[in-house]
Amino acid sequence: VMTLLVVVNMLTSPESSWSIWPLLGWGLAVAIHGARVFLPSGKGKIVDALTEHEMKRSGPDDPGRSP
Repeated sequence: VMTLLVVVNMLTSPESSWSIWPLLGWGLAVAIHGARVFLPSGKGKIVDALTEHEMKRSGPDDPGRSP
């Protein structure tokens, strides 16, 4: 998508580099997403506890669960 925007920019208005703004915005969003996915945070324990709770609640020994 970014390559297409750069090509459109060069074909329509080569004197102005407007395609840098979407490129920077998208790059920032990808960097933030990457940081949230790959950098450690303190949320792992909370997510693990919630997952364990849900597994216990929806397990096969749940009396409220219908087959």
